[in-house]
Amino acid sequence: MEKMQARVDHIKEQIRLRTAKQYYVCERCSIEVDDEQALQMDFMCPECGDIFTLRDNSKILKELNKVLSKLENEKTLLEKEIEIEKEKIDKEIDKNYNKLKKEKAAKRKSKKTTTTTTKKKAKKKVVKKKVAKKKAVKKKVVKKKSVKKSVKKIVKKVAKKLTKKKTSKK
Repeated sequence: MEKMQARVDHIKEQIRLRTAKQYYVCERCSIEVDDEQALQMDFMCPECGDIFTLRDNSKILKELNKVLSKLENEKTLLEKEIEIEKEKIDKEIDKNYNKLKKEKAAKRKSKKTTTTTTKKKAKKKVVKKKVAKKKAVKKKVVKKKSVKKSVKKIVKKVAKKLTKKKTSKK
């Protein structure tokens, strides 16, 4: 894009110079000089000694204007394409961001529901067994502690997995 802008600026400068100055050319050597240089050289070619002739700038100006309009059209097309690509990228970024948000929310919900359901199950078992004989109650209390320990282990494992995923995504 910057190179194209530099070319456009260069062509505009050439058009400005061609309209402001007259140019002379040596027919034999094809050396072109502006009117100041030609005057300094006494309108004689330094290579071959021929006399400079006045060059008609109208053809050159037409060509330069054609090239300029072409470049400007290409530049506007490129700007439009760049804008379209930026919009696509922005949409993709938004889509991925929203997807990640939903995944995190779902993980939080699933984490909360699994821990609460396991605690409820553990309490229910203890309550049911307490109604039974006294000897059975003592044994079940021990099981309740082991269930709590296993729930804590599961929660720790899930937390480790979540932190690993978060760090790997970053």
